[in-house]
Amino acid sequence: MNTINSEQGILSCFLISPELLKITILKKKHFTIREYSALFEQMLKMLQEWLSIDAISISSYYSWTTTDEMFELSTVAITSRNFETYENLIIQNYNKKMLTDCARRIEAGTDQLDYHDISKMMHESLAWIEQKEIVDTMFPWVYDTMHLYFNSDESPIFITETTGYSQLDFFTWWWRKWWLYVIAARPKVGKSSVMLNFCMVLRKQWINTSIHSFEMTAQEIHERAICLTCDVEARQLHKKLPEVIEKVTNVMWKIVEKSWCYIHTSRMFHDIERNIAHDVANGVKVVFIDYLQLIRIESYRWNKNNMVEDITGTLKILAGKYWIAIVLLSQLSREAAKAPEPELHHLRDSWSIEQDASCVMFLQRDPYSETIDIKIKANRNGECGYMALPYTSKYFKMLNW
Repeated sequence: MNTINSEQGILSCFLISPELLKITILKKKHFTIREYSALFEQMLKMLQEWLSIDAISISSYYSWTTTDEMFELSTVAITSRNFETYENLIIQNYNKKMLTDCARRIEAGTDQLDYHDISKMMHESLAWIEQKEIVDTMFPWVYDTMHLYFNSDESPIFITETTGYSQLDFFTWWWRKWWLYVIAARPKVGKSSVMLNFCMVLRKQWINTSIHSFEMTAQEIHERAICLTCDVEARQLHKKLPEVIEKVTNVMWKIVEKSWCYIHTSRMFHDIERNIAHDVANGVKVVFIDYLQLIRIESYRWNKNNMVEDITGTLKILAGKYWIAIVLLSQLSREAAKAPEPELHHLRDSWSIEQDASCVMFLQRDPYSETIDIKIKANRNGECGYMALPYTSKYFKMLNW
């Protein structure tokens, strides 16, 4: 039964048995149709004034309704026996709508004040739904979102208190759950190095991560992570000098004790989905994917734009489903090299990337410069802006000012 029919039914019950107004738990806000809400409010006023509640009396109070319309409304419910059914349906529809709206606000990433208001407003709705055991009739992601929010001791939206880079914190408000971040650049700019810098900062904050790399092997990733963390050049690492080995052991052991990082190299998308589910079950909060254009789906062999659209849309859903942040690296088209600076339409292969991403960052770096430019071109819950961070290429290391 839809919302309109249930609201008509409950008003018809009130016309048949006005005494039901004394015991109903309904309020004006529960009605979605404005006319029905006003009619219900008028019935309550008439009850308080000890007036007769019938089709003729109500039509005399309201100019926008006629006696025939009221008589027609009173025939919707032949008997008031189904009063409780109509009442439950109206409250259920109201709570479902409220929870859906709040879950969307959470997904969009509102501020802490909004979350306080949501908590205060939604406890009653969530408890009512659990009591009535109608969870299966709701959108599962809505219920899971609100249930996780109310029963989690963690921050409801933030994974960490800092990205490790103060300028970036100002724009992105740290790493957020539910968000799909896109870091895009032309080849050889340093996307993978920036990704590893973010990953190692997270590990120092006791955050477990995972990396899906389709260009580098697990050994290469470990070597780069050691170089940027220990300030050791790759060639020194390969020489296996005693003092270098001792330095690396002392530094890396402290990080390994705090957190771990899973590394996957399969580029098939069904493997990526399965690996993300496995990693989340083992405590991973942030997933890095390097990079989008190398992912493959067997059913999309000829239409790459549709494949990329399917991938980004699914990754966005996975971020919300598992309550994690996904950082997706992407390449820019060749047109970006001719432009003064990259724009959103330069994202390669599909327009869906900018549509599904919560935050889009572009990287630019002069090969002979010691800085890397990060330009935020899309930000769902903050400002867009520009920052230049020191970058030491021999260590693959990005520094904070």
